[in-house]
Amino acid sequence: MNLLKLKGNLFGPFVGPFFGLLLGVVVLGMAGCSKHEDQSAAKAVEVVSSPADAALKVVNAWARPTVAEQMATGAYMKITSNKDGMIVGVTSPVAEVAEIHEMKMEGDVMRMRALESIPVKAGSTIELAPGGYHVMLMGLNQAVNEGKAFEIKVQFVGSDGGKSEIPVSVIPGKGPASGEKSGTHSDPHKH
Repeated sequence: MNLLKLKGNLFGPFVGPFFGLLLGVVVLGMAGCSKHEDQSAAKAVEVVSSPADAALKVVNAWARPTVAEQMATGAYMKITSNKDGMIVGVTSPVAEVAEIHEMKMEGDVMRMRALESIPVKAGSTIELAPGGYHVMLMGLNQAVNEGKAFEIKVQFVGSDGGKSEIPVSVIPGKGPASGEKSGTHSDPHKH
């Protein structure tokens, strides 16, 4: 008993509240590292990049900024289709050539190739991301500077034969932190 009283006298009357506060900070800090964190807080903010009435809803469109004399870059986005059809091309005033490309593993080699089209189903989402589907901009007419938006038009043909060009505002810089695998979409076929 005297030993406890001696410790209390050595550290003064603030020992109890100090250790209580320290314990509270440690417990709250551990709760923040828990695997049971609120998933809604972890989601990235969606930036709509296309008109609301378009056949395709495009969000989080971004591109890699370029350095001096660089003649090509990639652009990325998430595309959700309102109806069945195909994405058949892209254009942009910043590049002489704009193409939809796909990167995929063939054996132990990563290969990139241009695609004529990407089929989409109503309600499905396709992610154009590093390491998978993406827009390749080649023969750049200007630098692609971080934060300076430019336009890409996504060409879409509906299953009814109707054609549309959806203007997309692309913002160069770091892509959204989505935590999703790149080059994925909700269709179950393999690439």
